[in-house]
Amino acid sequence: MSVLKSRKSRALLAGGVVLGIGASMTLAAWSDSEWASGSFSTGGFTFQGSLDGQNFAEHATEDKAASMTFVTNPEALKPGDSVTASYWVQTNGPVATVKLQQPKIENSNALVDALQVEVFKGDCTSGTSAKSGPLKSIGEIDLGDVGGTAVQTCFKVTLPNTYNVADELSTGAVAWEFQAKTA
Repeated sequence: MSVLKSRKSRALLAGGVVLGIGASMTLAAWSDSEWASGSFSTGGFTFQGSLDGQNFAEHATEDKAASMTFVTNPEALKPGDSVTASYWVQTNGPVATVKLQQPKIENSNALVDALQVEVFKGDCTSGTSAKSGPLKSIGEIDLGDVGGTAVQTCFKVTLPNTYNVADELSTGAVAWEFQAKTA
C-alpha cells in the first residue's frame, strides 16, 4: 500500500504541475494592454493696438495701419511746433517683448528729413522717454514686455526751429511698426 500511496502522490503532483502550467498559459492568453496618448501643439497670441486705449483691434500690415490723430494740426506745422499722438498695444496670451521698428517713410523730402521724434513709454507728459532723434534714422526702440494689460506709447514729432519753410512746402507720411515676440 505504501507503493500505491506513493504512486498516487506522484500522480497527483504531476497532475498539479500540469494544471499549474495550464493555468499560467490560460492567464497569459487573457492578458490585455491599455494605451494613453496626448496631442500637443504650439499656442499663439494676439497682438493688438488701439488709438484710445479702449478699443483694440489687429492692424497686422502697413496697409491696415491705424491712423493716429495728432494733437494740434500736423498738416500745418511751422518751425518750432510739436505734435503728439498716443498708441496703445497689448497681447492676449503670453507676455511678449515689443520693439518699435524704424519708421517707414512714404516719401522722403526736406520736411520728413528735418522732423525729430521722441517716443515715450506712457504719455508724452509724464511717461519715460524711450528714445529721441531724427525721424528718418531713429532706429529700433525696445518698449519692453507687454502682457494682457494695455501699454501706452506716445509719439512727439517736432519740426525744428532751423527748418526753412521757404525751402519747401511739402508733406510726408510715416508708418510705425510694433513687433511683438514671445520668449
